[in-house]
Amino acid sequence: MLGLRFAAPAHLTRLAEVIPGPSTSPETLASTVAVLRDKLSRIPVRTGTGGGGMGEVILAALREAGATMLRSGSSPAAIDNALQGYGFAHGLFCQMDMTGLETCLAQGRVATARLDLGPLYLENLDRLIMSGRTGQGAGRGYYLWQDGQPHPDRAVMALLDLSDDADARKTPALSPEAIVLRAVAAMANAGARALRAGIALRPSDIDAVMIQGHGFPRWHGGPMKAADLVGLFDILQALKRFTAENPALYTPDPGFAALVREGQNFDALNRLGRNRRVIPG
Repeated sequence: MLGLRFAAPAHLTRLAEVIPGPSTSPETLASTVAVLRDKLSRIPVRTGTGGGGMGEVILAALREAGATMLRSGSSPAAIDNALQGYGFAHGLFCQMDMTGLETCLAQGRVATARLDLGPLYLENLDRLIMSGRTGQGAGRGYYLWQDGQPHPDRAVMALLDLSDDADARKTPALSPEAIVLRAVAAMANAGARALRAGIALRPSDIDAVMIQGHGFPRWHGGPMKAADLVGLFDILQALKRFTAENPALYTPDPGFAALVREGQNFDALNRLGRNRRVIPG
């Protein structure tokens, strides 16, 4: 027996996550992948067990990074503008409003049960939902929605007890580049932990899921490839700097230091068959 998880909407993505059970035979797994690929024209990716999809864990890291930047004084619009400049279609908070904050909360609780990435964004969602801000369908979430368009709402910062944060007032506004680096570092760090936990087999699987199922800009290659392109040494140093902002999210996985010592990057873990490597450290 195994599980299948098809990404939606089907007309926009061909992703299918294959979730083997403890006693799933290699023959069953191979046959299922062949049917998905050859008969259904799907892109099959194997993911570990534990509930939810692989992408929700990485998405939770991005959302937690956004909540951390809100606490540092950045607005939802500033963060979304930076991520849209990087290539995300709707940024972060706008996309959450469009998805529905109650759905995001349910996804986050499942993801947190698999990897603990910090509680900030779940606490924020709880507050917004309790105040009736459930997203685009309700006309308000992180944004005010009028005629299908999002409009910034300063009241959301007060609702989240962030507008009067003394530390935030002392912190210079983050540049778009700093916002993107925090987001990519958080996702790559969560990806490394997902590899270590067996949620994902290879970094390229994480990249495929995030591009095909969660809107990561494909020209950056996915969060793991993006970390390789920035340079794992630079990502490691960034994670160390950001750890004080959110230790649960940014404390570096040991794999970063191990790969840097070996002069390698995540791509070295993408080999197949007998040459396949697990994340070191």
